[in-house]
Amino acid sequence: MNHRRLLAIFSVGLFLAALPFAALTPVGGAAGNYSGTTGLECLFAGWLSVMDYRMWPGAIAWLANPVYLFLLAASLSERRRARIPAYASVLPLVLASGCFAFTTMVTNAETDAVAVPVRLGLGAYLWLASLAAFAGTAAPAS
Repeated sequence: MNHRRLLAIFSVGLFLAALPFAALTPVGGAAGNYSGTTGLECLFAGWLSVMDYRMWPGAIAWLANPVYLFLLAASLSERRRARIPAYASVLPLVLASGCFAFTTMVTNAETDAVAVPVRLGLGAYLWLASLAAFAGTAAPAS
């Protein structure tokens, strides 16, 4: 097994490990009834933030998920025509860097009543580490 395949598998492990942990956590005590958002919630509902202009540029980070999954499937494929350029594996990490733009989370999107200040949690950092490990597949074999 070559180093690219091992890094890709390690990346999947980190990605799955990030899902149950908090990706966004409220700062201080001004959270009201908002207790945070897990990685799984971000994965399944994050596409909604892409359509909301108030969430940009942080919402761009969610787009790293489908790009990552597509590139991962292509890199683990045994078919030669499914191969992708190695440097493309850096793209999900570049898209994910938008997560640092998240400073507030709107908890009532219909009225914008509560904008809770948030910070990145352990789930977000594990997710970023998984994308960084996948970006490592672009490194040439020695």
